[in-house]
Amino acid sequence: MLNDETGRRSLYVFAAGQRGNVAPMVLLHEASLPVSHPRDIAYDRESDTLVILGSKSAALIPHGIASRSLPKAQTLAIYGDTISPGAEGQMSVSSGGNSFVAFALRNGKVTQSTQLALRNAQLDNPDFVSVARDGSVYFASVVGSVERFAAGARGDFRPMSSQHVDQLLNGGMSLVNGFTGDTAGKLYFSRADRNAIEIIEPSGRSRMLEGPRTGLAGPQGMTVDSRGALYVTNVRNNSVTVYSAGTSGNAPPIRTLSGNATGLKAPQAIATDADGTLYVFYGPQELDSPSYPEQFVAVFAAGAYGNARPRVRYPVKAGCFTNDYL
Repeated sequence: MLNDETGRRSLYVFAAGQRGNVAPMVLLHEASLPVSHPRDIAYDRESDTLVILGSKSAALIPHGIASRSLPKAQTLAIYGDTISPGAEGQMSVSSGGNSFVAFALRNGKVTQSTQLALRNAQLDNPDFVSVARDGSVYFASVVGSVERFAAGARGDFRPMSSQHVDQLLNGGMSLVNGFTGDTAGKLYFSRADRNAIEIIEPSGRSRMLEGPRTGLAGPQGMTVDSRGALYVTNVRNNSVTVYSAGTSGNAPPIRTLSGNATGLKAPQAIATDADGTLYVFYGPQELDSPSYPEQFVAVFAAGAYGNARPRVRYPVKAGCFTNDYL
């Protein structure tokens, strides 16, 4: 979805594997699309469904677009600014910066939908979102507000906790470039400018993980596993460092994942599953960077360390991870 030469939003469809200066197979201008003021698109491979997100509705188009003649589309009363595909047909939509919608697709139809409107919260266009192990969802904004919602919250739901952290952080939220929260209510903020992680306890007490022994080098993405261990991606030295629960000060990691065999180049986002399997998104931060031709999600076995090879890596569409989340 791009602006064409007239400034209108248009949908360009290219054949798989196309690159360079090639013409699109199909070019549909805004007036031809089934939604008004199209904002974003997402494709669900499992149900072979294209979702076009507009300012007032979303359209589900089965089997994608192969010609200028569009198949009949199902319209949903879901609108927003961006849409992101997930596993097993899950789609996530952010709307106006202050709401979050999730819905699932099966056979091209919506099977369930959850909407979380944040009018009751104190957020102002949240920049960070994090899902803890218990399913609770954290939203953090650059104005310094962090809101936590219970798992399954929907509608105009009040947060289970709310905290203003800007004055608790060294330098404030404007210098933060990564965030996560855990089930215990601890908040973690990465600071690439200081090669540090700042941790705020539920009591409001702040502590730093910082110093040459930590191995932090441009820390960005973070996640916390079921045992409370903190995983951090380091953009500047192409590594993942892991710290035991409660670590602070100039403490070394309990293990480091780094080396040519890992394939990691500018790792930005990270996640672990219930089995401890590690997922790392890496690739160019600037989409026109000539250094790395593509972006990938690498999957490592639980407990991987050193110069370990990933079990598998998946190429992903450049730019689809726009907020460093995985």
